[in-house]
Amino acid sequence: MTKEYRDLVERGPYGKQKKVSEMGTFKEIIEEHPMCAGCAMTLFIRLTMIGLPNPEHTILVGTAGCGRLALSQTSIPFIYGNYGDTNAVASGLKRGLEMRFPEQPKDVIVMAGDGGLADIGFSTVMHSWFRKEKFTTIMLDNEVYGNTGGQESGMTQRGAILKMAPKGKKYEKMDMLGLAKTANVPYIVRMTVTNPTRVASVVRKAVLIAREIGPTFIQAYTSCNI
Repeated sequence: MTKEYRDLVERGPYGKQKKVSEMGTFKEIIEEHPMCAGCAMTLFIRLTMIGLPNPEHTILVGTAGCGRLALSQTSIPFIYGNYGDTNAVASGLKRGLEMRFPEQPKDVIVMAGDGGLADIGFSTVMHSWFRKEKFTTIMLDNEVYGNTGGQESGMTQRGAILKMAPKGKKYEKMDMLGLAKTANVPYIVRMTVTNPTRVASVVRKAVLIAREIGPTFIQAYTSCNI
């Protein structure tokens, strides 16, 4: 194990209940991750690591996009799914963990961008909700395909001018919260990173509700600054 990862394991959040006020005193992500400076997505991921109720028994599922560049550098096991199948992977993973470890709760969390969840992965997201799969889906919504040049996504605001949408988006932003309500998701939150303590609290609550009741959904506005 390299020095960087050994440091991450030894000083990470395993077996500890960390608070937002303790950020900077422990390792939740390798400093040399390739995310852009000032990225709101990176901050949300760091706060998620603090909010996890049982990090040593948590697995993250992600896919192509900016977020996986930081998710793969955290101290939590990470599965890189094909573009569009994150919630299908998480469904099978959660069921398998319940069979393999019936006495030990194992939390599964999907963290991916708006393109991976609202566009390409839309069907697997919706059907995991309809089936009441017991895991949390966190959409890191930067309202753009930021990792591939700036194309519009279903979550881009109408009229937004992007590098690869120079005339502005013609259609309304998708209402993922409304769709989650239609699927009777028991816990739905839309938030930003402006209140770090609330982010950690919401993540913790979402994971605990998913563990016992059913799917939970967090739409996290994580603005792209490029």
